[in-house]
Amino acid sequence: MANAHLAGGNDLAVPRTSSFNLVLKSHAVSRTMEAPIVAEHLVVWIMSEDHRVRTCQPDVTGYTSVVAACASTYGSKLEKSRSFDLAHATFT
Repeated sequence: MANAHLAGGNDLAVPRTSSFNLVLKSHAVSRTMEAPIVAEHLVVWIMSEDHRVRTCQPDVTGYTSVVAACASTYGSKLEKSRSFDLAHATFT
């Protein structure tokens, strides 16, 4: 969606913060092993200069979804530790 807008200026594909929040939330509730990484990468992608769109900026809901994805991580202590570090890095 964002790429379609940035590539051609398609007004129907203008990304909105709410669109990305839905994607972030879906990763947060998926409880997959890669959910924290995907959620964090999406926030970084939104904030990058190459993809920045005025109508789409991370907000409290987005950051909360990243932390929720990290908090729902299961597995070994190492995997949980990595998720905690990722959640902490999201805010620094």
